[in-house]
Amino acid sequence: MSHHSSLLTLLALMTTSSQTPVTSSDPAMPLTRIARAFPYWSTPVNGVTTFDNLYSGSFVDLTGIHAANGAGLAANNVDGYNFRLFASSSAVDCGIGIETFTGQTALVYGYTQSGATNLTALDLSSNDGKIFDLQSVDITIDGSILSSAKNVQLVGYLNGNPVSGAILTQPVLAASWGGLLVTFNVSANSNFIGIDKFRVQTDGSYTIDGAIGVDNVNAINFRPAGSLPVTLTSYSGQAAPDGTAQLKWQTAMEVNNSRYVVERSADGKTFTPIGTVEPKQAPGTAGPTDYNFTDLHPFAGVNFYRLVQYDIDGNKKYLGIVVVTFSASNRVHIFPNPVDGDLLSLVLDKDPAKGETFTLVTASGSTVQTGPVSSRSQGIDISRLPKGLYVLKLSDGRSFKVERR
Repeated sequence: MSHHSSLLTLLALMTTSSQTPVTSSDPAMPLTRIARAFPYWSTPVNGVTTFDNLYSGSFVDLTGIHAANGAGLAANNVDGYNFRLFASSSAVDCGIGIETFTGQTALVYGYTQSGATNLTALDLSSNDGKIFDLQSVDITIDGSILSSAKNVQLVGYLNGNPVSGAILTQPVLAASWGGLLVTFNVSANSNFIGIDKFRVQTDGSYTIDGAIGVDNVNAINFRPAGSLPVTLTSYSGQAAPDGTAQLKWQTAMEVNNSRYVVERSADGKTFTPIGTVEPKQAPGTAGPTDYNFTDLHPFAGVNFYRLVQYDIDGNKKYLGIVVVTFSASNRVHIFPNPVDGDLLSLVLDKDPAKGETFTLVTASGSTVQTGPVSSRSQGIDISRLPKGLYVLKLSDGRSFKVERR
């Protein structure tokens, strides 16, 4: 605290003379509790929430003193967030409030009034039930026995379950022993994208008999649960001169994106996945991003290409379908590609013209092999070529990318 050496000292001095009864329809909360009622229903801001606007220089009691076991003790609509404190089964003297301590600005914390019971966790979620992408949060703990730094865990949750990989563990020193807020930065951990709450707890090796506090909650991209906010601005496909299908699409925003999958169908009804494209954008980044995909072996005739987007939770959304048509006269096959052996097969769509030739060049444009194209189907010996990327050019102007492994 800014004016107390120990949080526990202040907790013993708290009074509830200005508290007013507040009722709640939340079945997990007591039907009547003592708390401060905020005069408006707020939603979380997209960015950093400091809770400073709710603090005017004296302790703000959000719940009064109650048990915090079982379903926990709740404080809702705290600058757009809901808090829930959990404690040991014997805890009956718990509360949630707003105060400054350890030299910091105002923060929200759950506490035990006597310090004789153990806190187990403090949860925070959006009060409108939306999912969000957590970037960072400042955390502090307090307790009479925490004289050295202890490991504190930040865990992301979705639908009541911890998200695999959404955990960060860091040492935190108790406020009453001179500890300050510690920043838990998870912006580089994609598992904290699309969560509906996060939890602050110990690593299980000790208990907290004072308080758990959070401040400076940096959360972005609030959206309804299950939403897949990939903004697609264009999607197109065309038949290329080399007989492949070239697909292109552009996005303006990607928030919860895991991957794109291209599916192909000959009848527009039964689709089969033919390739995956990884996202280029960092989560939550705005701005145009271009993607492309090449189908090396499209069907003769009509090809339906469906673009599917998957989010990090495995949910999917169909973004669109384009049609690319090939006639028998614009098909050229090169196989296998990539080439693992020494022979590359070339199958033309028609008999080659008299004097038609092929040229193999490196990715830098250097010619490494030439030869005649004497039939509609022939093999090209590439045994002398080192592994790498090449371009096979025909004298009629068509070209094909080839990889030798």
